[in-house]
Amino acid sequence: MRSDLKIFEFLSKPAERLSWEKEGLPTDDLCVENAIIMMNYNRYPLVIDPSDQAPGFIVEHFKKQKIQKTSFNDDGFMKHLETAIRFGLPLLVQDVEKIDPVLNSVLNKEV
Repeated sequence: MRSDLKIFEFLSKPAERLSWEKEGLPTDDLCVENAIIMMNYNRYPLVIDPSDQAPGFIVEHFKKQKIQKTSFNDDGFMKHLETAIRFGLPLLVQDVEKIDPVLNSVLNKEV
């Protein structure tokens, strides 16, 4: 046991944290811990981010996988959701006040 060991040092590699920093993740402990949780999820992650820093990091991190951004207010929301499910693409749904019932089966991976 080491008293100076931080949880994120145990759960992630330094190279991984450096790549997150290059992708725009702030270097404070809370942001790094949240990134670790997000990368090791069992369900699809739901992010509450009042500082609005997470979307930039998420878009940059999943850029190679062609992430799409949408919201429930977007007229093409259902089309974006369909495309993401059909082709296995990541989808970032922003400005969610409450979960739309159409997403319940997707979040539970019942597709």
